[in-house]
Amino acid sequence: MPRRRDSSRRVLVTHSSYGGPSQAIAEALAAGLKSGAGDVRVDTLDFLDREMPNLGVLARFAYQQTPEFFPGFAGSLADAPQDGALIEETRRRGIPAAALQWAQTGARAVVSTCPIATAAFAESRPSVDALVAAVISDYSAHHLILHPKVDLLFVPTGEARDDLVVRGFPYDRIVVAGTPVHDRVIGRASRAACATELGFADRFTVAVAGTGILNASRDVVSELAASGIQVAALAAGEPRVRRRLDAAAAETGSVAVVSETRRYGSALSAADALVAPAGSPRVGEALACGLPIVLYNPLPARELFNADFLVNWGAVLLARDEDDVVEKCRYLASHPPRLAQVAAAAAALGRPGATRAICDRVLAAL
Repeated sequence: MPRRRDSSRRVLVTHSSYGGPSQAIAEALAAGLKSGAGDVRVDTLDFLDREMPNLGVLARFAYQQTPEFFPGFAGSLADAPQDGALIEETRRRGIPAAALQWAQTGARAVVSTCPIATAAFAESRPSVDALVAAVISDYSAHHLILHPKVDLLFVPTGEARDDLVVRGFPYDRIVVAGTPVHDRVIGRASRAACATELGFADRFTVAVAGTGILNASRDVVSELAASGIQVAALAAGEPRVRRRLDAAAAETGSVAVVSETRRYGSALSAADALVAPAGSPRVGEALACGLPIVLYNPLPARELFNADFLVNWGAVLLARDEDDVVEKCRYLASHPPRLAQVAAAAAALGRPGATRAICDRVLAAL
C-alpha cells in the first residue's frame, strides 16, 4: 500500500521572471528553507511562465505601469471588477492553476514573490490552515499589488509596513524582515581575498550589473578603467555581452568579467560600490553587504518609487545617464568621506539576516 504523502512540511515557493528581483529572491528563499530543516520539501514554480504564459507580455507592461494598470487589490478576486485584464485573466486561469498546484504538490504553505501568484494561491487556498505568505521587495508599499487573504506579508522596511497599516492591513500580519538574499552573497571571505580571486590590486573597485549598461556601451566599462577604477562586470547568462567585455578585459588588467552567478558574492565583497539598474536583484544584495550603489535608468512606477526611497535614505546615488554613471563613480572614488557615508546608510538599510528570518517564520508556522 503506498505511503500517504505527508504535506505538513512541504513548501511551494512561487515567483515570476517578467521583471525585478522576484526570481532571485525566490531562489534565496528556497535555498534558505531547504537548509533550515532537513525534513522540509521545497518546490519552486515560475507561475506566469508555467501556468499563464500568455500573460507574460501584459505583465511586463504592467510592471512598468502598476499603479494605473493593475491597482492594488481592495477585496478578493471573486469580487474584483471585470474590466481589469490582469485580474480577469488571473481569475479565469490563475486560480484554477493555483488550486491544481496545491493539490499536486501537497504544499502546506506557499511563499510568493509574485503578486499575481499570491492572489491566485490566496483565492484557491484548500483549507484554513494552509499558509500563504507574500514577500515584498519594494521599499514603499503605497503602490503595491496586494491581496487581503494573505496570512503574512514580509516587507523590507518599516516605512512599507506603515503604508500597509494605513491601507488597512492588520499590523500583526506584517513582518519587517528586509530583502532576502542568497547565502552565497553574504559571509564571504575578506575584501582582500576576493580582490585577489578577481586578479585585482588594492584600489577602488566597482561591480557593474545589468545588461542595459553592459551592452549599450562598452565605453562605460572602458572609461571607468581609464579613470583608474577596477571593474567587476557581472555578466552571467549573457554570452554576447561577455564577448564584448572580454575584449575590454584583454586591453587592461582593470576589468574582470564575472560570468558565473555563484561568484557574484566575491565580486560584491571585492567592490567599493555597485552600479546597477533600479530593478536589479543586485541592489538588495549590495545593501545586505553595506555597499554604496549608483543607480541608473529606473523604470516608471515601482522602480522610480524605489529609487526615490533609496536616494532619500542616502544609500544610493542616482545617475542620469551613462556619462553620469562614470562621473558618480569617479566622485565616490575621490571622496572617501562621502563613500563612507553612503556605505553606512546602505548598511543601515540592508538586513543580511532577512532570508533566515523569513524562512524561520514560515517553518514555525508549519
